[in-house]
Amino acid sequence: MRKTPCEIIVWDILPCIRRELAKNMAEMGLNETKIAEAIGVTVAAVSQYLSNKRGAQTSFDDEIQKEIKKSAQKVIDGEDSAKEICRICTLIKTKKGLEVPCGI
Repeated sequence: MRKTPCEIIVWDILPCIRRELAKNMAEMGLNETKIAEAIGVTVAAVSQYLSNKRGAQTSFDDEIQKEIKKSAQKVIDGEDSAKEICRICTLIKTKKGLEVPCGI
């Protein structure tokens, strides 16, 4: 059975965006608790993102990685993580040709 575009986003892409955000934020000096608070997940989820136990099924090209790094800094600086995750998701949807309207 083929996945719908929404399923691809929820099950494949979103966890990978969170994983990359967590990794970038950790490299920028935040601990797991601060990362969890910033991106709205549990500390256990952050631990799994950082150890590639969650969100490792997809990788992103250099352009998307660069945008995720920008988003990590914006979130650290106080930007809403949901806004930044949606921005990255929109870039990925456009690049992959997934026609999923963003409700935010």
